[in-house]
Amino acid sequence: MIFPHDPISRYYLDVNSLNNPIKYSSIGTTPIDITVSVMTDIQEITQAILQFRDERDWAQFHTAKDISICLSVEASELLELFLWKKDEEVDRTKVPDELADVFYSAFLLAAHYGLDVKEIVLGKLEKNKEKYPVGKARGRKEKWDELG
Repeated sequence: MIFPHDPISRYYLDVNSLNNPIKYSSIGTTPIDITVSVMTDIQEITQAILQFRDERDWAQFHTAKDISICLSVEASELLELFLWKKDEEVDRTKVPDELADVFYSAFLLAAHYGLDVKEIVLGKLEKNKEKYPVGKARGRKEKWDELG
């Protein structure tokens, strides 16, 4: 239990690593202990994927090439749900599983290369903001080099 430094609200943070909880303490003179997870959703998903893989000893099969092929195959399975159908004809109950398979492969590839998913996605969005400025791209479907 961590005790406050004074009777007015103060916070003491004990951060040992991203995977350990943070402990907060103090309101008035009564010590409190609240554990808050600092693992992000992305980290939690990635950790679960790696645990699933490792429990089955599949890392030996997960080369970057094979994970990339898997990603493409899973994306194709998602696309197949839409093939020759209008949007209202798609079996939406199958979309979550196929989309999860795509995410599984993408997160696994990011983990393979030690990439921070949030960082690379936000970085790519910044690049796309430059390629597709609102003033030129709003309401248009052309590729960036055709916007003129």
